[in-house]
Amino acid sequence: DPLRTSGTSTYYKHICYRPLSVAIYKRMLELGLEQFGNVGNFNFTLNSPTEIPNVLVETAFMSNPNDEMKLMDGVFKEKIVAQIIQGVQDWLYECEDGLN
Repeated sequence: DPLRTSGTSTYYKHICYRPLSVAIYKRMLELGLEQFGNVGNFNFTLNSPTEIPNVLVETAFMSNPNDEMKLMDGVFKEKIVAQIIQGVQDWLYECEDGLN
């Protein structure tokens, strides 16, 4: 049901990337999007390389009319980008704190 399925989610394959996935997910929720979840061990080929940190961000559901309207708004898309960047920065700060 497209009206019931909405929101944002993040996915990671390897447990070591969970903190990155959670950091981005938390920032995405600040946009007022519904919670769809943070999913681990997601079997997606592009999330398989282990040489570089990687997660998949599902910004919103185009199949949901409300989410689709948000995704069509240029200002909202810029906010999405800013939140993803902030989530990555949050994760980097966490990594830095872990080294000190």
